[in-house]
Amino acid sequence: WKVIQEEKQMSYLNILDADGAWNLVCEFEAPTAACIKHANPSGVGSDDDIAEAFQKSYDADRLSAFGVIVALNRPCTKEVVQKIIDQKIFTEVIIAPGYDDDALELLKKKPKIRAIEMSCLENKERVAVRTMLGGVLVQNQDTKVLTKDDLTVVTDTKPTDAQIDDLLFAWLVVKHAKSNAIVFAKDRVTT
Repeated sequence: WKVIQEEKQMSYLNILDADGAWNLVCEFEAPTAACIKHANPSGVGSDDDIAEAFQKSYDADRLSAFGVIVALNRPCTKEVVQKIIDQKIFTEVIIAPGYDDDALELLKKKPKIRAIEMSCLENKERVAVRTMLGGVLVQNQDTKVLTKDDLTVVTDTKPTDAQIDDLLFAWLVVKHAKSNAIVFAKDRVTT
Protein backbone atom coordinates (compact mmCIF):
# COMPACT_ATOMS: atom_id res chain seq x y z
CA TRP A 1 0.00 0.00 0.00
CA LYS A 2 1.07 3.53 -0.68
CA VAL A 3 0.12 6.57 1.36
CA ILE A 4 -0.98 9.39 -0.96
CA GLN A 5 -2.03 11.92 1.69
CA GLU A 6 -1.56 11.78 5.46
CA GLU A 7 -1.50 14.99 7.47
CA LYS A 8 -1.84 13.03 10.68
CA GLN A 9 -0.71 9.47 11.16
CA MET A 10 -3.32 6.73 10.93
CA SER A 11 -4.28 5.06 14.19
CA TYR A 12 -4.23 1.32 14.81
CA LEU A 13 -8.04 1.27 14.47
CA ASN A 14 -7.90 3.29 11.23
CA ILE A 15 -5.57 0.67 9.79
CA LEU A 16 -7.78 -2.23 10.94
CA ASP A 17 -10.89 -0.54 9.53
CA ALA A 18 -9.11 0.25 6.24
CA ASP A 19 -8.01 -3.38 5.95
CA GLY A 20 -11.55 -4.63 6.56
CA ALA A 21 -13.01 -2.13 4.11
CA TRP A 22 -10.46 -3.01 1.48
CA ASN A 23 -10.99 -6.76 1.80
CA LEU A 24 -14.74 -6.21 1.48
CA VAL A 25 -14.72 -4.14 -1.74
CA CYS A 26 -12.19 -6.47 -3.34
CA GLU A 27 -14.85 -9.21 -3.21
CA PHE A 28 -16.82 -7.48 -5.97
CA GLU A 29 -16.26 -7.36 -9.71
CA ALA A 30 -18.64 -4.43 -10.28
CA PRO A 31 -17.65 -0.92 -9.16
CA THR A 32 -18.29 -1.07 -5.40
CA ALA A 33 -17.84 1.25 -2.43
CA ALA A 34 -18.05 0.59 1.29
CA CYS A 35 -18.32 2.82 4.34
CA ILE A 36 -16.76 1.14 7.38
CA LYS A 37 -16.97 2.16 11.02
CA HIS A 38 -15.57 0.06 13.89
CA ALA A 39 -14.66 -2.76 11.48
CA ASN A 40 -18.28 -3.14 10.30
CA PRO A 41 -19.88 -1.93 7.09
CA SER A 42 -22.47 0.78 7.62
CA GLY A 43 -23.21 0.58 3.91
CA VAL A 44 -22.02 -1.07 0.74
CA GLY A 45 -23.15 -0.15 -2.76
CA SER A 46 -22.44 -1.30 -6.30
CA ASP A 47 -23.23 0.59 -9.49
CA ASP A 48 -21.83 0.95 -12.98
CA ASP A 49 -20.32 4.26 -11.81
CA ILE A 50 -18.04 4.36 -8.74
CA ALA A 51 -19.38 7.77 -7.62
CA GLU A 52 -22.91 6.37 -7.59
CA ALA A 53 -21.70 3.24 -5.82
CA PHE A 54 -20.18 5.51 -3.16
CA GLN A 55 -23.41 7.49 -2.80
CA LYS A 56 -25.40 4.27 -2.36
CA SER A 57 -22.98 3.06 0.32
CA TYR A 58 -23.24 6.35 2.21
CA ASP A 59 -27.02 6.61 1.86
CA ALA A 60 -27.46 3.12 3.34
CA ASP A 61 -26.78 4.52 6.84
CA ARG A 62 -25.71 8.16 6.93
CA LEU A 63 -25.81 8.33 10.73
CA SER A 64 -23.28 5.52 11.21
CA ALA A 65 -21.02 6.86 8.46
CA PHE A 66 -19.31 9.39 10.76
CA GLY A 67 -15.54 9.16 11.11
CA VAL A 68 -15.80 6.61 8.35
CA ILE A 69 -13.35 4.70 6.20
CA VAL A 70 -14.35 4.81 2.52
CA ALA A 71 -13.12 1.98 0.30
CA LEU A 72 -13.51 1.96 -3.48
CA ASN A 73 -12.57 -0.91 -5.77
CA ARG A 74 -12.09 1.53 -8.65
CA PRO A 75 -9.92 4.65 -8.84
CA CYS A 76 -11.20 7.53 -6.74
CA THR A 77 -12.71 10.23 -8.93
CA LYS A 78 -13.24 13.93 -8.43
CA GLU A 79 -16.98 13.17 -8.15
CA VAL A 80 -16.45 10.90 -5.14
CA VAL A 81 -14.32 13.47 -3.32
CA GLN A 82 -16.80 16.23 -4.22
CA LYS A 83 -19.66 14.18 -2.75
CA ILE A 84 -17.68 13.75 0.48
CA ILE A 85 -17.02 17.50 0.66
CA ASP A 86 -20.51 18.64 -0.37
CA GLN A 87 -22.24 16.35 2.13
CA LYS A 88 -19.74 17.20 4.89
CA ILE A 89 -18.97 13.53 5.50
CA PHE A 90 -16.40 13.15 8.28
CA THR A 91 -14.06 10.77 6.46
CA GLU A 92 -10.94 9.42 8.15
CA VAL A 93 -9.48 7.48 5.21
CA ILE A 94 -10.16 6.83 1.54
CA ILE A 95 -8.60 3.66 0.16
CA ALA A 96 -8.69 2.98 -3.59
CA PRO A 97 -6.59 1.39 -6.35
CA GLY A 98 -5.75 4.86 -7.67
CA TYR A 99 -6.76 8.53 -7.72
CA ASP A 100 -7.64 10.73 -10.67
CA ASP A 101 -5.56 13.93 -10.82
CA ASP A 102 -8.69 16.04 -10.22
CA ALA A 103 -9.52 13.95 -7.13
CA LEU A 104 -6.02 14.53 -5.75
CA GLU A 105 -6.36 18.28 -6.28
CA LEU A 106 -9.63 18.31 -4.35
CA LEU A 107 -8.16 16.16 -1.57
CA LYS A 108 -5.43 18.77 -1.04
CA LYS A 109 -8.21 21.06 0.21
CA LYS A 110 -9.06 18.41 2.83
CA PRO A 111 -5.63 17.42 4.19
CA LYS A 112 -7.10 15.63 7.23
CA ILE A 113 -8.55 12.95 4.95
CA ARG A 114 -5.90 10.26 4.61
CA ALA A 115 -5.64 8.71 1.15
CA ILE A 116 -4.20 5.26 0.50
CA GLU A 117 -3.57 3.59 -2.82
CA MET A 118 -3.68 -0.20 -2.94
CA SER A 119 -4.43 -2.97 -5.42
CA CYS A 120 -6.74 -5.90 -4.74
CA LEU A 121 -4.93 -9.17 -4.20
CA GLU A 122 -6.03 -12.31 -5.96
CA ASN A 123 -8.25 -14.55 -3.85
CA LYS A 124 -5.79 -17.42 -3.73
CA GLU A 125 -4.84 -19.11 -0.50
CA ARG A 126 -4.48 -16.03 1.70
CA VAL A 127 -3.79 -16.41 5.38
CA ALA A 128 -5.15 -14.26 8.22
CA VAL A 129 -2.88 -13.84 11.24
CA ARG A 130 -3.99 -12.22 14.53
CA THR A 131 -2.31 -11.96 17.86
CA MET A 132 -4.61 -13.03 20.68
CA LEU A 133 -4.23 -13.87 24.36
CA GLY A 134 -0.45 -13.91 24.19
CA GLY A 135 -0.42 -16.18 21.14
CA VAL A 136 -1.11 -16.15 17.44
CA LEU A 137 -4.19 -17.31 15.54
CA VAL A 138 -3.64 -18.33 11.92
CA GLN A 139 -6.37 -19.36 9.51
CA ASN A 140 -7.01 -19.47 5.79
CA GLN A 141 -9.26 -16.68 4.63
CA ASP A 142 -12.67 -17.55 3.23
CA THR A 143 -12.19 -17.24 -0.53
CA LYS A 144 -15.21 -19.32 -1.59
CA VAL A 145 -17.31 -17.59 -4.22
CA LEU A 146 -20.95 -18.51 -3.77
CA THR A 147 -23.04 -18.75 -6.95
CA LYS A 148 -26.69 -19.30 -7.71
CA ASP A 149 -25.87 -22.96 -8.44
CA ASP A 150 -24.68 -23.40 -4.83
CA LEU A 151 -28.10 -22.44 -3.44
CA THR A 152 -30.90 -24.82 -2.53
CA VAL A 153 -34.40 -23.41 -2.09
CA VAL A 154 -36.29 -25.34 0.58
CA THR A 155 -39.37 -23.13 0.85
CA ASP A 156 -42.58 -23.32 -1.15
CA THR A 157 -42.14 -19.75 -2.38
CA LYS A 158 -39.24 -19.52 -4.79
CA PRO A 159 -37.16 -16.32 -4.80
CA THR A 160 -37.01 -14.21 -7.93
CA ASP A 161 -33.75 -13.73 -9.83
CA ALA A 162 -33.51 -10.22 -8.34
CA GLN A 163 -33.89 -11.64 -4.82
CA ILE A 164 -31.17 -14.23 -5.54
CA ASP A 165 -28.89 -11.42 -6.78
CA ASP A 166 -29.56 -9.48 -3.56
CA LEU A 167 -28.83 -12.59 -1.49
CA LEU A 168 -25.50 -13.20 -3.25
CA PHE A 169 -24.59 -9.52 -2.81
CA ALA A 170 -25.44 -9.67 0.90
CA TRP A 171 -23.48 -12.92 1.30
CA LEU A 172 -20.28 -11.17 0.20
CA VAL A 173 -20.92 -8.33 2.67
CA VAL A 174 -21.92 -10.42 5.69
CA LYS A 175 -18.72 -12.44 5.64
CA HIS A 176 -16.90 -9.16 6.40
CA ALA A 177 -19.23 -8.03 9.18
CA LYS A 178 -18.29 -8.81 12.75
CA SER A 179 -20.16 -10.71 15.45
CA ASN A 180 -23.87 -11.37 14.99
CA ALA A 181 -24.24 -9.76 11.59
CA ILE A 182 -27.48 -8.88 9.91
CA VAL A 183 -27.30 -7.52 6.38
CA PHE A 184 -30.26 -6.22 4.41
CA ALA A 185 -29.72 -5.95 0.66
CA LYS A 186 -31.76 -4.61 -2.21
CA ASP A 187 -30.63 -3.51 -5.66
CA ARG A 188 -26.88 -3.86 -4.93
CA VAL A 189 -27.05 -1.83 -1.72
CA THR A 190 -26.76 -3.10 1.85
CA THR A 191 -27.49 -1.69 5.28
